[in-house]
Amino acid sequence: MRIRSFQLKIALVSVLLSGLSLCVFGALAWTLFYRMGLDRIDLEIKSWGQQQLTKFRLIREWERFEQDMIVVFGQNQHQDAVILLVRDPEGRIVYQSAKWPPGLDSGELPSPALMSVPPPVPPPARRPPPAPMEESNPPQPRDAARLTSPARFRTSVIGNQAWRVGVMANEHVTLAMGVSLEGFLAEMRQVRLAFLTALPATLLLIAAAGWLVSRRALQPVRRVTETARRITTAQGLSQRIPLKTEDYEFEELVTDLNKMLDRLQMSFQQAVRFSADAAHELKTPLTILQGELEQALREAPADSYPQRIFGDLMGEVLRLKAIVEKLLLLSKADAGQLRLHVESIDLVQLIEETIDDTAILAPHLTIDKDLIPEARVKADGDLLRQVLQNLASNAIKYNRADGTIVFSIRQSVAGVRFTIANTGEPIPLEERERIFDRFHRGDKSRGRRVDGVGLGLSLAREIVNAHQGKLILDDSVDGMTAFTMTLPAG
Repeated sequence: MRIRSFQLKIALVSVLLSGLSLCVFGALAWTLFYRMGLDRIDLEIKSWGQQQLTKFRLIREWERFEQDMIVVFGQNQHQDAVILLVRDPEGRIVYQSAKWPPGLDSGELPSPALMSVPPPVPPPARRPPPAPMEESNPPQPRDAARLTSPARFRTSVIGNQAWRVGVMANEHVTLAMGVSLEGFLAEMRQVRLAFLTALPATLLLIAAAGWLVSRRALQPVRRVTETARRITTAQGLSQRIPLKTEDYEFEELVTDLNKMLDRLQMSFQQAVRFSADAAHELKTPLTILQGELEQALREAPADSYPQRIFGDLMGEVLRLKAIVEKLLLLSKADAGQLRLHVESIDLVQLIEETIDDTAILAPHLTIDKDLIPEARVKADGDLLRQVLQNLASNAIKYNRADGTIVFSIRQSVAGVRFTIANTGEPIPLEERERIFDRFHRGDKSRGRRVDGVGLGLSLAREIVNAHQGKLILDDSVDGMTAFTMTLPAG
């Protein structure tokens, strides 16, 4: 699915990049916290273990030491939080916790790397007094013993329980001390859950922030769009895009667009002035030509060849005058100089007059009407009558020989809706998009089979727009071509 909203793309890209950054940061932070937690546990194991290795201990003392460690390490963690294994220099087990995990092979524990330690200075020779044997092991002297190995650590998972085991040694024993990681791992799971819970909310906030930032960044583009949307008439060409000094990145673009609008306005005004001047200048010679032809027609013999020629020429002159009048009206509409004498008019009465004229011009067509008693609009009566005549003329010219024209009017929320429909060939889709273009005719041959120059519908729409109304081509239904005009009620 292609996303066509640039603002949405910016928001999604912000979420994607931020999400990836947060995930990478979260993974690194979690790894760091995990490593720091293990280091803290290792430091505690090393500290307690090395304190014990500086002394010689009997078996019962190792057992007491284990109980002390359970109290220290197990008060906020898993039950049975500490395990202990002690070996003599020959590798024999001196002491092993009763709850040493069966799956934890003591032979797989990391071996302490022996350090080079100078031999201890022997004490002065003396015979120790005899003492009774308390256990199977001979009593050990309580003198300090130097460490021969740095601590080595390893994490072992036995069943569903993880252990952190540290191994260290001196000249007399090797001590393997393990601490349960259940409490530590539970804390890490809570950290991970908190991060995963906060991540969606954070991404939503980032998406909202990205949306707002992109909306703010696209403000200059939105101003360009709004200005371009308002440029629909000659008056709209005077619109200019506001130049915001804070948006200096868009300053050059906005400046060039405003210059382009200046050039367009100048060119359009020149074209409008040319059309108006040309139409105005043509009126006088056409009027003179019409007068001369009328005089010639009166003086020519009846039913003679000159009379027929003069009659054809008179028809062409009248057609040219109609074209000039329409061009003059269009040029005034383009220049915003189409003066309206607005008054309250009964649109139904104007439609009745148009129906009577249509019946005279096309007696071979069937005329149906669906009108309401009265529908008043605020409009210029002469211009509105010309719109109705143009629409009716269009319905006659593009109808079938035995076709129908339907006039209907309705009141609506938008105002008064007038619809004129006629039978005939449906308008192709490509023609529908250009039906209101000036000088566009549906007859591609541009022949004279259908009279007209393609200005009637364009002029009708300009007049309706000047009345704050709307003229549209409806969808063809049941072989009928229909135009609907909506005007404000008056």
